[in-house]
Amino acid sequence: MKVFVVIPVRNRWKLTEVCLSSIQTQRYKNVEVVVVDDGSTDETREKMSKKFANVTILEGNGNLWWAGTTYLGVEYALQMGRDNDAVLLLNNDCILTKTCLERLVRCVIRNHGVIAGSIVKDVKTKKIIESGVVIDWQKGKFYSTPLGDQRVDTLTGKGVLIPLQVFQAVGNFNKTLLPHYGADYEFFQRAKKAGFQLKICINATIYNYSRETGIDETPKHLEWRQLVKLALTKKSKINIRDQVVLMLLCCPPVYWPVNLARLVAKSAFLLSLVPPFIYLRRFLLRISSSWDMRFK
Repeated sequence: MKVFVVIPVRNRWKLTEVCLSSIQTQRYKNVEVVVVDDGSTDETREKMSKKFANVTILEGNGNLWWAGTTYLGVEYALQMGRDNDAVLLLNNDCILTKTCLERLVRCVIRNHGVIAGSIVKDVKTKKIIESGVVIDWQKGKFYSTPLGDQRVDTLTGKGVLIPLQVFQAVGNFNKTLLPHYGADYEFFQRAKKAGFQLKICINATIYNYSRETGIDETPKHLEWRQLVKLALTKKSKINIRDQVVLMLLCCPPVYWPVNLARLVAKSAFLLSLVPPFIYLRRFLLRISSSWDMRFK
């Protein structure tokens, strides 16, 4: 089995350098690294070509985001690979342990129809930050899969080995509707519905610079401009638009009302903290208070 390691990149050369170095130390050697450089301005391409001559570099147009760059890498693998080959999804803020790829490959070969995910640990704290995801659409909640649990409803795009046959059966990532966050969740739920098994390989570990991934969901000091970013920008983990699209694509229709209500409430909360809505909220509270006093 040949593994195409697909890594989307935009700047952050130092992280990319460490990531690529970790791939070179893998025990499993039948690997082609495919870096999709989406408009880097820090000489990533030049430095990478000089230090990692065997890396295949594809160019984006500078506005592809995660799903678009990953899509290009997968299309390359589908064109160049064979049916029994696979794609390893990896971000450039990740570091593979030496046996990670070997163990993922073994898991996929031994279990037909399996997509194998890694245990993701924070590079500084060494604590587990990702181990598969369980979704409770009835409550609108996403939970980390407990170690050893067989139920995995979706996976993130870090350290996941996907046989090419999966893409041939269900298609590529939805780069149009989910350009950044949510594209991985949607793809793996689509694959699971098609009959593929999502499995966490508990002895395959990668480390992640978690603080380098997107906009933090809970910054310590929130300013209104940060709140707008949290609600609207593609780099935000709680981008409201992407959450609505993900729900419409993946959630059973019977649970649409409760999940839409949850997202509307979240949007309203963020909006209520943004000027001039702060003053509007205070004004409405003052009116409400005066009416209460009249009827006492």
